[in-house]
Amino acid sequence: MESKTSKEKIQLRLIDFIYEKIGKDSDTKRILAEKLGLSKHALYKRLKGRTLFTIQEVATLINNYQMSFDEMVIDDPFYAKVFLTSQKMPVLSIEDYLLNLQHLMDSMLPLQDAQVTYVAAEVPIFYYFIKPHLGCFKLFAFAKHVWNISSLQAEDEFRMVLFSEALIEKMEALWEGYRQIPSMEVWSPQMWLTTLNQLEYYIDQDLFFSKKEAFRVLVDIQEVLLIMQGLILEGSKAPKMQPKPLFHVLDNRLLYSNNLIRVRKPNQEMLFITHDNPNYLYSEEDELLSYTNIWFDKLLLASESMKRKKQLDDFFSLTNWRIDGLKSKLKMK
Repeated sequence: MESKTSKEKIQLRLIDFIYEKIGKDSDTKRILAEKLGLSKHALYKRLKGRTLFTIQEVATLINNYQMSFDEMVIDDPFYAKVFLTSQKMPVLSIEDYLLNLQHLMDSMLPLQDAQVTYVAAEVPIFYYFIKPHLGCFKLFAFAKHVWNISSLQAEDEFRMVLFSEALIEKMEALWEGYRQIPSMEVWSPQMWLTTLNQLEYYIDQDLFFSKKEAFRVLVDIQEVLLIMQGLILEGSKAPKMQPKPLFHVLDNRLLYSNNLIRVRKPNQEMLFITHDNPNYLYSEEDELLSYTNIWFDKLLLASESMKRKKQLDDFFSLTNWRIDGLKSKLKMK
């Protein structure tokens, strides 16, 4: 006798996945019927379990709604499903990357209803966008060395003239959006290390168009540090908003973590994991989120809340010392 798992149970799981993806609205069902090449009546029979989906229809569902066949047939999955966004939406230009970030931001609307927990091994990308020279330098480094954008491969030197006013406005808009989101962030004193190493390499190899532009990026970082400190002491990234979105930063010196971003919205929870930074993996898997939430709890317990200016001065002292050293190096060139 055939096991229920082999047909009916799989069918019921499939129906659950469909409702999870499209809901029960009649318009979404009509669109689904069109994609499957079925009449509405035939679709309703399948959704009620009276007839089975064909293998071709299952394939169409998997391709269109990011379903997993494994989840339907394995009773106790031993893996987590993640999506590699850089493969689905490859970055072909800096504008592409900013547009993808803006789409992600738009998906969180209204921003005040989202809650972000950001564990940062490196500076969260949005803080680079506070200052134009700093933001453009970071995007230039990503474009040259991560995305290998063809239009910039012939450019040996960083120059601000490569970046349009429209692109800088997009960066500013992303920062303005991010600051509206309530967030708890866990930072490490080494979070600026990669960017400072990149800057030192560019200075040593004469990869800035001018010393003035290199100096401007260093000054931008110090100005951003002061802005960061002010926002932490205010307890909000947008202190003039009413109500103020909460902002709480903790100092982590005990545990290592790569960049992990948990986004909570009403009825939805998402996890973003950096992978060949600034690209990322994305998941809504319950088991992965549950495991990560336990890790977050451990990390928060091992971290110290930053609320006093003396704490902040100490936290950023290594970064400021390194910047002063790079300024001295520039003056001697």
